[in-house]
Amino acid sequence: MGDTGGDIVSRLASSSGPSMVIEELGYACTASKEYMKEVVGLMPAMEERELARLVGVLARTHSSLDVVKCGQTLTSLANAVGIAAPSPAALGAGTWNYDNAVDALREASPNLNWSTAMQMLDHEGFAVRTASRSRRSRACSPGR
Repeated sequence: MGDTGGDIVSRLASSSGPSMVIEELGYACTASKEYMKEVVGLMPAMEERELARLVGVLARTHSSLDVVKCGQTLTSLANAVGIAAPSPAALGAGTWNYDNAVDALREASPNLNWSTAMQMLDHEGFAVRTASRSRRSRACSPGR
């Protein structure tokens, strides 16, 4: 079963970082730009290095997350903090919605320098294993 809401809420405030939390919450948190903004708004402010880590997580976990476990964790978080639970359609998502993720991050953190963040992609944990990497790279490029 997924984490309890309290467990994930405590990690939101810890040093584990938003990228690790988003990975635990899974694809459903990018079902809409608004929902992703709401989830990101629960986390400490992000800097460029953390944005690079998050881009790495989104690329590395394109379609490899346990949808059921992540859905349970996201639902527990939503119940614990009083945000809307993800819709059944969102819980069934099998990949990230990159457009929603990028748009939400840009709006939630307008002062982030995406060019600087993309230069920081050389970090432990950044790996792209599928041919769809070029599509994700274009979605996250600063000129988008």
